[in-house]
Amino acid sequence: MIAKNARRWGLALAVVAVVAAPAQVANAAADGAVSRPAFAEQARSAGLDQRQARLLQGEVDKVLAGMKVGGRQVSANEVVSDDGRVKVVIPVPGEQRARSLSGAETLANCSYEYLCLFDYAHFGGLLTRLYRCDFVNLGDYGLNDRLESYDNSQTTGTVARFYNWEGRWVYKFGSTAPHTDYDLNRWSGLANMIDGVDPC
Repeated sequence: MIAKNARRWGLALAVVAVVAAPAQVANAAADGAVSRPAFAEQARSAGLDQRQARLLQGEVDKVLAGMKVGGRQVSANEVVSDDGRVKVVIPVPGEQRARSLSGAETLANCSYEYLCLFDYAHFGGLLTRLYRCDFVNLGDYGLNDRLESYDNSQTTGTVARFYNWEGRWVYKFGSTAPHTDYDLNRWSGLANMIDGVDPC
């Protein structure tokens, strides 16, 4: 009888957790303490099927594994580095461009005052958002040698500088906001080369 009631209570608690999950995602994301089931529920609420949610979590796990500085998952498809300098938004499986599933903001385009880096041309693949004005070694976040396009949406006149590691940091090009380059291979052949960025 006790075991039967325990199962019944466990089921009731599970139902409550699923119903409350979207609100918990919004509240707990700031604390970095959201559970995987809550992220899965958030993905389902955004219209992903079970397979897509599983594939998305796999991509999130890859991004986390690449962060030498450590990181935490803050939504179904967003990761923030432990030092707070880098935020990565992972595209939904089957979609070219990254968009936040947290509902907090739309990230199809780069938010104002940010420098956004993209894995692929035409702003596709992982979206990496940088805000702080200090040098970022992309290798510390598993993001080196994969920049193909960027959107410099910082305040007007702010200069971002891009570097390659060649035994030392070698300056390759700069970008004065507002400025975008949708394909680094188009003119310069600099795609998949950049290892470090000084956003401003």
